[in-house]
Amino acid sequence: MRKESRLSDKTLAAEKAGNWSEVLAIYEEALQDGKKQERASGGKWANGFHDILSDDERGYLRCLLNMGHHQALITHIMGLTADFQNRPKTQQLSSYAVASALRLGRWGLLNDMNSYSSGSNAKMEGLDFDLQVASLLQELPGAVNGNEEAFKAKLQVVRKDLLGPLSASSMES
Repeated sequence: MRKESRLSDKTLAAEKAGNWSEVLAIYEEALQDGKKQERASGGKWANGFHDILSDDERGYLRCLLNMGHHQALITHIMGLTADFQNRPKTQQLSSYAVASALRLGRWGLLNDMNSYSSGSNAKMEGLDFDLQVASLLQELPGAVNGNEEAFKAKLQVVRKDLLGPLSASSMES
């Protein structure tokens, strides 16, 4: 327990300082230690599926995203979701893949992964804006081909969802 609290303090301090390479190394080490412990204990399974993402897995993905290692993030996620059998884990991972695909301009991957993503998971991960932009971009071809109503409706939803956090952040500054 003591080692764990020191590790989380160290991680938090490095994240606040913006030292993402150090944070990435900490998460990689924690993931390796976790896999060793998981193998020794027989794994952590719930309802026939491997548990949803751990804090270390989330932190590792967040580091890759913040460091701009988008292709590495996508490759990592594609490896983890190779069989797409674990729907809840795929939903969480796809939010990160959508954010990276959006930044890389990988539209095919964006469309594929956006169909797996869940708005509630993205909101928990802080990636809801990326998912909204991705869904808005998916409506764009329809708007170009004369179906502007679907695009306008989606744009209204995105505006409405952004209004709350945007006004809250303007009050803070």
